[in-house]
Amino acid sequence: MKRFLYSLTALLVTVSCLCTVSCTEAPDVPGTDPESGDKPAGMTFYVSPDGDDSSDGTADSPLATIEGARNAVRNYRKENGSPDGGIEVLFAPGVYKVNTKTEFTSEDSGEEGGPVVYRSAQKGGAVFDGAVTIDPSLFGPVSGRAKDIIQDDQARSKVLEADLTEAGCWDLDDTAEYQTGWVCHSYRQELYVDGKRQTVSRWPNVGYDTAAGYNEGEGCPYLVIPEEKAVLWSKEKVRFFGYPVYDWDSLNLGSPSSAAVDAERSVFLFLNGTGYFSIQGAAPVDYFLYNLLCELDTPGEYYWDTESGKLYWYPDGTPDGKKISFSQFAGQWFLMNGVSDISFEGFVFENGRADIFSGSDTGNARIIIDSCVFRDMGGYPVNLTGSFITVKNCEMYELGAGCISLTGGVLNDVKSAGSVVTNNSLHDYSQTYTVYNPAVTLSGYGFTVSHNEIFNAPHEGIAFNCGGSVIEYNYIHDVCLQTSDAGAVYSGRRWDWSENIIRYNFIENVTDRMFGGTPHAIYLDDCLSGQRCYGNILKNIAGCALLAGGGKYNRIENNIFTGTSYPIIWDARGIGREFMHDSVTYPDGYMWQCLRSNIDYLSEMQRFAVPLNLLMVEQTGLSMPSRADDPGTPTYGIIAGNLLYGDGDPFSDDTYPVTVVAYDNIRYTSDPGFAGADSGDYSLRENSIVFRDIPGFENIDCSKIGIIEQIPD
Repeated sequence: MKRFLYSLTALLVTVSCLCTVSCTEAPDVPGTDPESGDKPAGMTFYVSPDGDDSSDGTADSPLATIEGARNAVRNYRKENGSPDGGIEVLFAPGVYKVNTKTEFTSEDSGEEGGPVVYRSAQKGGAVFDGAVTIDPSLFGPVSGRAKDIIQDDQARSKVLEADLTEAGCWDLDDTAEYQTGWVCHSYRQELYVDGKRQTVSRWPNVGYDTAAGYNEGEGCPYLVIPEEKAVLWSKEKVRFFGYPVYDWDSLNLGSPSSAAVDAERSVFLFLNGTGYFSIQGAAPVDYFLYNLLCELDTPGEYYWDTESGKLYWYPDGTPDGKKISFSQFAGQWFLMNGVSDISFEGFVFENGRADIFSGSDTGNARIIIDSCVFRDMGGYPVNLTGSFITVKNCEMYELGAGCISLTGGVLNDVKSAGSVVTNNSLHDYSQTYTVYNPAVTLSGYGFTVSHNEIFNAPHEGIAFNCGGSVIEYNYIHDVCLQTSDAGAVYSGRRWDWSENIIRYNFIENVTDRMFGGTPHAIYLDDCLSGQRCYGNILKNIAGCALLAGGGKYNRIENNIFTGTSYPIIWDARGIGREFMHDSVTYPDGYMWQCLRSNIDYLSEMQRFAVPLNLLMVEQTGLSMPSRADDPGTPTYGIIAGNLLYGDGDPFSDDTYPVTVVAYDNIRYTSDPGFAGADSGDYSLRENSIVFRDIPGFENIDCSKIGIIEQIPD
């Protein structure tokens, strides 16, 4: 696997952020001259930070903003139609500040074969920035009442303050709302220094504290806090982040109206409850409290006073020479509603609070986002609905939420979205909203996710809420770092999310380093059915390498497991656990309700989601766990030809029901003939004994896994 590096891009961005280049340099970009023969004749507009949106957009008279460029393209198409070869909009290197939303509609579309392409003239040179850059000279020593509130003696001499209004900030409202792990409502302003997210002042400084949480019946649930801290914290607009019940469902109380400290009782009050679950008894709660000026005591921490507009920051060293950014624009950047045949190539997007590309199109959008960098932001870089959307060759990191969320295709018509996520480096994401914000989320039908490297995240890597999709050749590692009941690749509790193929992925180092939990690599949760998992390499997994939580028609074949306690577990929760048996019971179970609302299941078009046995159950009205055809019984599954290498429990019939067919699964305690297991190459040599022991075993070509060279158009 090859790590996708952007060191050259980062260098170019660092240089370009310090200067602007005249748009007269843009014609040197290859392919812009219609006479060169590099591409068909088309129209080109030019944009520069030194430009003017009232100009005509030529090389000698460039436009200034993406909104101005959009308007120029729109007006040109109204008067002239779409030219052969499409329209290109070239952005000269420099910084383009974002303080308003730009909407693209059908008026801004290209045509199939003739798209509108927005492109950075120099890869990584054009930077869209949603923050105010604070001049280091505006910082001075902390003074006045704030200095008295800070408790740490060393911090008092190190913390600096700056006036955000004087720095040019225009949005100092703190409007973050009540948030659970399932829903993120809004994203706060944040401080970034040299591209690294700084930490809102908090306690404890690292990790989580564990305390008893109580539910008082009709009263406010509360958390017991250190007695010596209660009086201090009660004087501040304290916020809460933690896991009131489970480590896969977080709670973020980001508004003073949702949280308070009772100093007399030494408790933290959950004024609006604890979200999706309620604290039961004296349950242990893992948490930290933040937005506390009194706890500003560690380099890299900051606090901003919404009333005075003052920013207090504890720098790691001197601020001189550092790029200090305070994110401002709270809205979506580029809203894509009804637009099609449009591309964005080679840009850097940084310091956003909400989603960058968002919106929907029910038709063939054909939106391409290529070779872009997204960093230092709260929302999703890409959150789009439509068909034939492609995100490729991008890097996304230092993100508060997830990376890419795509919705498209039609389940009931078995109509594919045709959207692709490929060759991207997605890492250091879900830093603020730590659960259910994967690197890639798929919803609908018919996607391909391939050749991505996904790593360094507290929760999931890929969540597929869809059918008919392929997840292949991805290198996923060091995810689920602070959760247990989760998977690097995850889906569950639906019959219509079927016919997915998960193959040729290398997933390793899936372990909960925060709480000591046991997350899984591939997790087919709660009776998910009709999945095929083969040719995957699953290594160093704290939980189960491949967990099938009930379900029918799943096939687990030709996988390699190493360094995992349990290679495969397939349980019978559909008949053995009350909540799941209720979900699959005809006619009112949750999974039946989903089936009726999302697909025309009597058409039998969804042959895995609604096999004949389920149709028979509905027609007869029977629901008997003893029947092989009962919806809750994990029948018609296959576990075959899998390889376990090294320590760990061998494949065992005790870990899956008798209704699942299992054969030719073999454990090797010594190397059976890998090309280079020590270096991560689990391809088999021609003389490997595996080919003798497991008939028809397909060799896995590890050289194809992970990021490859730049994907061409």
